[in-house]
Amino acid sequence: MRDAIRQRLTYGNVMATVAVFLAFGGGAYALSGVPDSRGVFHGCADSRTGALRVVRGTTSCRRARTVRRGGRLVRIPGESAITWNQRGVSGTAGLQGLQGMPGQPGQPGQNGSSAASAMFGRFHVTGSTTDCGLVSGTTTSDDTCTPSSGQFTPAAAMTGRDMSVHTDGGAGAVVTLQLNDTDTALTCTTDANGRCHDTTHTVAIPADSHLRFSASNPSGVGLNVQVAWRGTG
Repeated sequence: MRDAIRQRLTYGNVMATVAVFLAFGGGAYALSGVPDSRGVFHGCADSRTGALRVVRGTTSCRRARTVRRGGRLVRIPGESAITWNQRGVSGTAGLQGLQGMPGQPGQPGQNGSSAASAMFGRFHVTGSTTDCGLVSGTTTSDDTCTPSSGQFTPAAAMTGRDMSVHTDGGAGAVVTLQLNDTDTALTCTTDANGRCHDTTHTVAIPADSHLRFSASNPSGVGLNVQVAWRGTG
C-alpha cells in the first residue's frame, strides 16, 4: 500500500499540480517559458490517472516502457502530449446578415432664419390730434393721413416686428404701424424719456401693401418722432 502511494507521489505529479495552479489560478508566480512565445501551453497527460503536467514542450512527455518487476515484465503507460492556446484562434467570418427594413422618414427640418431688413422713418406731430408720418424718408413736415401718405411694401410678403421709437417729448405719445389704413398690433407708448419699444407683437404684411405710422401726443405739444422696425421674410 505504501509503495503504491509512493509511486503516485512522484516529483512529476507534484510539479503538475503546482503548474496547473499557477496557470489557471492566477498565482503571483509563473513558470519560465510557459506559455511559449506563441502563447501556446504544452502539457503531458498520464494515460492511467489523467494527471496533467504543464511543461515547456511536448518532448518532455514520458514514453510508454516495459520494466521487469518481481520476475515478470510490467508495461508502464506513457503520457499523451496535448497543447492549447492562451487565446483561442479567431473563427471564420460569419455570413452577412439580411438587410434591415428601411427606417421611418425623418421629421421636416425647421425653416432657416430669413434675412431681415431694417426700416427707418421720421415725422412731426403738430399737436394732440393723431397725425400720420411716412414709413421712411427725410420729411419733417406734417402728413395728414391722406391715401397718398406712407409707402408701399415690396412684391413679397414679410413680417413686421421689433419697433423702436425715439421722440423729443416725454411720456404718453402713442405710435402705431398702420397697414392699408388700419392700425396694427405693432404699437407702443413712450416713457418719461420719450422712448418706447415693442419686441412682443408681430404683423403679417402681404406683398404690395400700404404702410404708414400714426402718432398721438396727449400733451398737445409738437413732437418729432423717429421710428425704426424690422421686416423679415
